[in-house]
Amino acid sequence: MSRQARLYIEYEGEDISADISSSILSFSYTDNASGKADEIQLRLEDVKGLWKGLLYPKKGSAIKASIIADNWDTTGYSESLPCGLFEIDEIQLSGPPDIVEIKAVSIPISSNLRGEKKTRAWETIRLSKIASEIAAKSGLKLIFDCDEDPMYDRVEQVKQNDLELLFKLCTDAGLAIKVANKKLIIFDEEKYEAKNAVRKIIKGEADLLSYSFSTSSRDVYKSAEINYHDPETGEKIKASFTPKNSPKVGQTLKINESSNFAEIKKSPKGAKATLAIKKAKKRLREKNKNEFKVNLRLVGDIKLCAGSVVEIEGFGIFDGKYFIETAVHNLDSSGYITEIEVRKTLEGY
Repeated sequence: MSRQARLYIEYEGEDISADISSSILSFSYTDNASGKADEIQLRLEDVKGLWKGLLYPKKGSAIKASIIADNWDTTGYSESLPCGLFEIDEIQLSGPPDIVEIKAVSIPISSNLRGEKKTRAWETIRLSKIASEIAAKSGLKLIFDCDEDPMYDRVEQVKQNDLELLFKLCTDAGLAIKVANKKLIIFDEEKYEAKNAVRKIIKGEADLLSYSFSTSSRDVYKSAEINYHDPETGEKIKASFTPKNSPKVGQTLKINESSNFAEIKKSPKGAKATLAIKKAKKRLREKNKNEFKVNLRLVGDIKLCAGSVVEIEGFGIFDGKYFIETAVHNLDSSGYITEIEVRKTLEGY
């Protein structure tokens, strides 16, 4: 049995895989861990003019896609990578010969999640409550996979769309956010970094086609210092955090907080410093997480998904565990290729 990768495609709930298989030139699935919409791109030959006529897809229509790998790792066995549910966002026609390119995104176009700019405010509220309210109004299910749920005295949304607001709140709290499969997902990357690696990638192995490593000291800090001032009581708290394996170069990250973190304000006096250190740790992690970055191109592997961890070996100082920020799965006449952008997981914070 020959090794092959193929597509399963649903359009508006109907399986059209067999109908379009002979027309497919290429397929690409971009899977992002946080901050960006997932995306698929489907290129089809259209010498008969069907895709710009009878079969012309409508913007906002739903596409569901999966990559199926037959006899890939084990003969007689098939595995699949569910890419998810997408809405058509853009359609392009080029030629000659006529080629139609369909782009679809994981953020529902029909929702106002990234459209309408809003100005409003919340008071004495947790992040999960804001996210739940926005998700419900956008027709999404909220998945809040975090051990901590930040509390705010006041949150202001000023001429921002809902996704911009949530992204800022999550980034400030050291959390990740994505929209996929009609779900609004907020999760703690630190928690995901601690998971077992889905694969070990070793220098010299045949499946590793190319690699690029980089390290940067720009915007990397040795430690973090947080200064909290309660404007009502005048109470001041100063706390700092330095990881065990702190960068050899870098300054101290200064964090000045006032009433924006209600947890500190409402915590017992003895717990305030501990909570402040936690917040300093989160902010430092957000700044330093991109110090080591790697781009890898490999023979297609459905296990390589954004949010997963891989182990890299044989590259000296760059060896270690890496968190997949972006995975791009490409399928065309030359075969199935996976490209991943990863960053080294942080130890000690």
